[in-house]
Amino acid sequence: MQLALQTANQDCWLCRINGLSKIATSGLFLLAVLFIKTQSILQVIWLLAWLIGLLVFALKLQPALKGYFLRSAFMFFILVLPLPFRSLVENDWALVQFAGLSVFYSGLLRFMGTFLKAMILLIVSLTLIAATPFSEILRAFKKLKMPDWALSILMYVFRLIFLMEEEGLRMKRAMQARSGKISLKRKLQILIQFSVVYLARLMGRSERTYWAMVSRGFRGKIVLAQESSFRQSDWLFLLAPIVFGIGVFL
Repeated sequence: MQLALQTANQDCWLCRINGLSKIATSGLFLLAVLFIKTQSILQVIWLLAWLIGLLVFALKLQPALKGYFLRSAFMFFILVLPLPFRSLVENDWALVQFAGLSVFYSGLLRFMGTFLKAMILLIVSLTLIAATPFSEILRAFKKLKMPDWALSILMYVFRLIFLMEEEGLRMKRAMQARSGKISLKRKLQILIQFSVVYLARLMGRSERTYWAMVSRGFRGKIVLAQESSFRQSDWLFLLAPIVFGIGVFL
């Protein structure tokens, strides 16, 4: 994932948008999605249209994100799968009945709406991260008056996520190399043992990362160069979540 985020097309227009504008846009998308209640098929169609548009743009910016979108879509689908089988309003009617189960209209709307909203948030978040250097993200949060201790935690966690992925891939390759033709019980035993080693190695890597920051003069205060002021394109970029929210609520 780190490679995918670092190899995005840095020549696209989105990469030249002010970092604060991109953070504000993602925040507005989050607020709009959280307050949306999917109550009609037209709202579902509007969400689907936005999802397709955002997905096409994200894959054009960084095709390597396709795998993350597919895995996330499967996970979201499993999480919201029970929703169609629940009636959420009075006097609801069942669309399909089979094997003693009923698929209700209100539940199906909630299922589609929840799935589409989750995917929209994921695509917006990963796309903006892929098109924004981490220093710009920190600078944007600093302009929003986030305290230095919170910025330090954010910076440390961001690095820790990539360390977790790197160590996880190493442990996976090591486990596959040592567990060719063995029983399932033995594979589970190896997995448990490797999990303990994984946590120990992760703690060691994270501690070395912290001391590397300290040795380079880090004392808990984030010092960033000033960013250019808002341009017309930055203000226009903020219209995207506003149009999205108006279209859904209307």
